[in-house]
Amino acid sequence: MGRAGERIAARFLEERGAEVIARNIRTKEGEIDLLARFGREPVVVEVKSGWLEPAEGFTVEQVRRLTAAGASLDPPTFRIDLVTVRFARDGVTVRWLPRVA
Repeated sequence: MGRAGERIAARFLEERGAEVIARNIRTKEGEIDLLARFGREPVVVEVKSGWLEPAEGFTVEQVRRLTAAGASLDPPTFRIDLVTVRFARDGVTVRWLPRVA
C-alpha cells in the first residue's frame, strides 16, 4: 500500500505543477518518500497512505527527522509537505498539506 500511495501522490503533485526529482532517498537521518520541485523550490514530501485517516500517523518526531534529512541534502531543503492517500471501497482520496514544516 505504501508504494502505491507514493505513486498516486507523485502523479497528484505532477498534475499540480511539481517535478518529482527523486523517490525513496535514504539519508543517515531517515528516508524521504519524494523529493519534488515547485518552480525553483525543492520540497521534501512525506506520503502517508492507508484505509483510515493517514495523517494521524504523521508525528512531531517525523517532522524532526524529515527536517534533518532535508537539511542534509545538497542543496539543503527545509520545506516539508504532507500528502495523504486514503484508500476506501468507493475510491481513493488524496489530500495535500503544503508547508507542514
